[in-house]
Amino acid sequence: MKEGRAAVVAVVRAALLVAVVSYIMPELAWLALRLVEGGVIDVGDFMMVLVKSVVLIVFYSVVVKIVKAAVGKRDAWSSFWVFVTALIVLYVTGLVREALGFTAPPQLWFLTIIGRVCTGLAYVAIGMGIVMTLFTGFLAYLLGPRHRKVRPWNLPIPRLPPFPLPPPGWTRRPTRTPVPPVSPGSRRVKAGAEGWGSVSELLKARIPCIDVHGHAVPMGGRRFVVGEGLARLVKGFPLLNAECSLVGCGGWGCVYACRVEGGSLVALKLHRVLVPVLEGGSEWVEAPTLPESLVRGVRSEVEAVKRLRHPNMVRLIAYSEVAPLVIYEFVEGGSLRKYLTRFRGDVKSVALLGVQVGDALRYMHSRGLVHGDVKPGNILVTKEGFVKVGDYSSVRKLLEVTSMTREATLCTPGYCAPEQVFSDLRAKAAEAGMENRVDVYQLGNTLLEALTGEVIDGVDAVRKPNAVRNALSKVSNPELRELLKEMLNPDPLSRPSMEEVIKQLITVLHA
Repeated sequence: MKEGRAAVVAVVRAALLVAVVSYIMPELAWLALRLVEGGVIDVGDFMMVLVKSVVLIVFYSVVVKIVKAAVGKRDAWSSFWVFVTALIVLYVTGLVREALGFTAPPQLWFLTIIGRVCTGLAYVAIGMGIVMTLFTGFLAYLLGPRHRKVRPWNLPIPRLPPFPLPPPGWTRRPTRTPVPPVSPGSRRVKAGAEGWGSVSELLKARIPCIDVHGHAVPMGGRRFVVGEGLARLVKGFPLLNAECSLVGCGGWGCVYACRVEGGSLVALKLHRVLVPVLEGGSEWVEAPTLPESLVRGVRSEVEAVKRLRHPNMVRLIAYSEVAPLVIYEFVEGGSLRKYLTRFRGDVKSVALLGVQVGDALRYMHSRGLVHGDVKPGNILVTKEGFVKVGDYSSVRKLLEVTSMTREATLCTPGYCAPEQVFSDLRAKAAEAGMENRVDVYQLGNTLLEALTGEVIDGVDAVRKPNAVRNALSKVSNPELRELLKEMLNPDPLSRPSMEEVIKQLITVLHA
């Protein structure tokens, strides 16, 4: 059956090929006669012939592809519908041909007859396919089970021969080596500075040199109660009557620690234009007029991170669709900057810090995102002593990173990667698909600052190679020094990926 369908399809393809050539030949004949009679060809006539030919070739190509699909069909009824579709498309193609007016010159009238004959052969071949599939389908219906469809669950189950019984006195040999009992005096190794477990354990392991006690974010000072004017900007979140205390302000806006219903704490991040709305409390009924650019910027940040879930990333809780206002989980320990002096010379703590931050960035890279502003101020510390990456205002998708100009760069001076400053390096990284190497450089800069207290800006990395060499000379561990040298390479194509960075940091932990 399959060979018969293949033969019919081959006939259809041959007939269609002859039909296409025969329909194009009359138009070419008209051009040839005008060239012989006048010595020139009108451009308009030539373009009309070209358009007609392209349209006809496209339509007939569709027919060929549809008919060709019948070869791979094992079901006769599927092949039947393929041939019916081919017949309909062939008929529509004929209507298009007639509408475009494919006619041969009177001197070459036989070309039109050849085209009609070839079209008739194509109709006959497709009709043969329809008849054949109908016949094979009806024959399979008569010879097969009439009232029972063949399904995987209806297939007969083969009967296996009975398993022979073991001889008398046979005992089964153990397949595993017995585990020796644990002595009462043995000590279990904990995930920490003494013994490192799997990567998932490292992500939630306490960094030894960090002690959050006494360094938590202060909740004192003046308190503000969220009024109706601000609460109505966030739908679906109980923000009304929440008590908020100012944590700090930056160039974009301010962050407040707010205690909502149930006693839980959240971090309220809002633009400066909304600060009077919060601090005014219930006196504000309507929010002030907001520029569209502010709302668009927050919407871009939210769209990038609202589906991200990672233990070392600050989680987005709620946001406003009409105002520059975002609510994140509250991290008690504040930013990493206040703990940096404790990392001096502590290779294990720096390596664990790099694993936790690096895995969060690796997770973002796997989602097609780039953070673009990794620094100690954007890394937060929990009360348990591990870190979370935050501040997503600089997060961009990979395609958006390639289109950023130097003025639009959102990195912090001192922590910028070279490609965030020099456009030729940015174009080089974009062409190679390595835009996320920006985060690799900035993570290396953060680890270098934790170890030595120095940072290497992208400008200095390119123009002052000795600055990088002198800073790395202060790193005592040779493996970590070599890794930082690769991460701070001015050429983004020469830096390792975030996965490679994490593997080498784990090697440093096990050393």
